[in-house]
Amino acid sequence: MKRKIAKAACRMGLVFSILFAGSTQSIVRAELNGPFSTGFNLNVPIAVGDTSNVLKNGFGFGLDLGYRKETSPLGVRLDMIYDSFGLTSDVLNQIRRADSGWASTWGFDLSAVLAPPNAKKVRPYLQFGPGFYYEHAEANNFSGSGGTYCDPWFGCYYIGSNQTVEDWSTWRLGWMGGAGLNVEFDGGGAFFMQAQYHEINNANAKTEFVPISAGYRHSF
Repeated sequence: MKRKIAKAACRMGLVFSILFAGSTQSIVRAELNGPFSTGFNLNVPIAVGDTSNVLKNGFGFGLDLGYRKETSPLGVRLDMIYDSFGLTSDVLNQIRRADSGWASTWGFDLSAVLAPPNAKKVRPYLQFGPGFYYEHAEANNFSGSGGTYCDPWFGCYYIGSNQTVEDWSTWRLGWMGGAGLNVEFDGGGAFFMQAQYHEINNANAKTEFVPISAGYRHSF
């Protein structure tokens, strides 16, 4: 009888030790994965809709700062993006003397983020919100040789000279919607992939593009 009681006590002790160890691990993880997060990404922006007739696909980067409690499905995030594009030949042909050109966009978006709170290692999310954008575009004309430049590190190389023939910039309101996937690690880090649709409300024609991004995010 005493042996049975001793065995039962040992089993109960083992169960409690496992539960306590698991709860301790979850507490430690909750402390490491705080409600705030910050991220960095590199992206390839794809012009869509009528914008694809104006802009070529380019390159860019993004930063984000978010807040979401671990037990809540709803959070908030501030995204900052920069994307650069080339101007299409259709646009350049309409600008007198232009033979090259580029455009860029700075975007600042405040969005609501919806994510499952009980996800373990893989956490999908959706986001949607308004944005404020700065757009700039310019068309250039190659105006001749700028000469040869030499330095002690890279040697001598040729520098061309461009003249700006058209220049345009503006601040506009818009909005953004997106979806992504976090692959989370112990300690609060996560690799993520996401796609966002951005629409900027210009006076004559809206700007539409979709940055496809990959980056790293850390919670604290």
